[in-house]
Amino acid sequence: MFESGVTTLMQDMLWTPETSGGLLAAVPVSKVSDFLDILPGAAIVGEVLPGDGHIEVVDSTG
Repeated sequence: MFESGVTTLMQDMLWTPETSGGLLAAVPVSKVSDFLDILPGAAIVGEVLPGDGHIEVVDSTG
């Protein structure tokens, strides 16, 4: 399920071969700073929250 503010381009980026395959890492909040120090080109793209097991993609940039 995509929030209405998530563009088609953003949706497509989740499914393209260039972005699926080891480019996403789940890092404990307590280690994010260390992770970004080691990989300065990395970006925080979201967070894992308790829920019902479904993925909801929202646009938090605007």
